Parts: sequence; structure tokens; C-alpha cells
Amino acid sequence: VVMAKKNSKPAKIGVGAGREGTIAFNRRLRLTDGRVVMNFNMRDREALKGAQALGPIDPEVLVIRIDSADDRPLAVLVNYALHNITCDGNDIHPDFAGYMGDVLRKTLGEEVLVPFLPGACGNINHINFQDPNQPSSGMANTYSIAKVLAGEVLKVHAKIGTSDKCQLGLVSKTLRIPDRGFTPADDMLETSMGAHKSAF
Repeated sequence: VVMAKKNSKPAKIGVGAGREGTIAFNRRLRLTDGRVVMNFNMRDREALKGAQALGPIDPEVLVIRIDSADDRPLAVLVNYALHNITCDGNDIHPDFAGYMGDVLRKTLGEEVLVPFLPGACGNINHINFQDPNQPSSGMANTYSIAKVLAGEVLKVHAKIGTSDKCQLGLVSKTLRIPDRGFTPADDMLETSMGAHKSAF
């Protein structure tokens, strides 16, 4: 906070949105026999025939562009609904958002800040169960996600107009969502992540 205040300067801001629906997938699948499985547990291609995702994804890529008073890029905030994962869990990495920042800085400037704000990604991951050739792990997959997302961010960024005549605000609302209770599908979840009645 002290450093941010010390380095504060006049700036312009603008907001834009794009869409990217090829790198995020709902991880809950309903098989044709009624079982509900997680996409990361399934390797049986025969059982996956006819499987349907049990929920949506949010493909919106929200971009906040912040430029200096003389129109130099200062920061690009990116909001996207996908867990900020590295597809290789054996080492410490900046995850795909870190590599996305690297790609954006090559175009916009090495000093540009790129905070990543994950959207509602509770049941969303990067595994496409319909693609038998997609690796579910490995740094190549992480870099691919970073490049695809960075490409959409750059397209949106280029179209955003910025202004120093803006007013920032915050709106907050608490949602009270009733417990939906258990369904037969909950008891059929084939994963340690499933919430079973016997656990309560």
C-alpha cells in the first residue's frame, strides 16, 4: 500500500469485454447411465459417449484497461471464470495467469501490471472430455491456455477507450441461497469430492 501510494499518478481507465469458450469446461458430467462423474476422473472413452456437462461455463473475458495520462499502458486487469491452475502440479509456477501476463507484457510493455481476478469458477476447469488427445497436465497445456486468453484480452484491450473523467464505486449485495438438499445424483457421484449423506 505504501509503495502504491508513493507511485500513484494520474491515469485513464476503461472497461471492455470479450468471449473465450474454448479453454474452460464444466467438470461435472452426467453419463448416459445416470452416474455423475468429474471430468478429471474419466479415462474410459466408451463410458463418456453421450456424456453431458451438468452446468454452464462463463465465457466472458472482462478487461479493465488503465493507461497513463499520456496514453502509455500501466495495467490490465483480467477477469475470467477458470481456476488459475498450472497443469503440472509438481513445481511452483505463476500458473496460466502469470504466463498470460508475460504474453501481454511482450506487446504492451514490460512494466505493465496484469492482475488476474478469477470469476465464478467453482465447477469449471480446463479439461475437455470430448478431446481424447488433450493432455490434462503438462506445461504445454498451461502455456496454451495463457496464450489463448492473452489473445482475447489483447483484442478487447485494443477496442477500449479510456478516460480520466470517471467515478469509481463499489456495490455489494449478500445473497441468501437456501440449501437445495440432496438428490439421487449426489449419492451417485463417483469422486472423493462428492458430498454424500453419510458424511453428515
